Amino acid sequence: MVKKLVLILAVLAIAAAVAGTLPTGHSNYKITLFRPAVLNGTEFKAGDCVLSLDFVDSKATLTQGKQSVVVPAKIESVDQKFDITAVRLTRDGDKQNIAEIELGGTKTKVTLNP
Repeated sequence: MVKKLVLILAVLAIAAAVAGTLPTGHSNYKITLFRPAVLNGTEFKAGDCVLSLDFVDSKATLTQGKQSVVVPAKIESVDQKFDITAVRLTRDGDKQNIAEIELGGTKTKVTLNP
């Protein structure tokens, strides 16, 4: 009886430890745009934004003030953590489109509108 109780407690402890390391359904990250950029036709000013990731539906939401855009996203985990957050832009005429975001301190890379 005591062995079963110890085994059950050990399994619960391991489950609790692992649960904290797995991504949940949603995560929010603060990012900074150093120049104006466009996402899905919406222009964002240079400055701070919040990137919300929905791991379940593979969507990303970029919010700046009252402005918010939801786009499909490819959210992937790479081998090594990124040292800094990097926003990759692509040029479309005179506009800079947000294509990819590497989240500093994590192994998460987000490709927007894949």
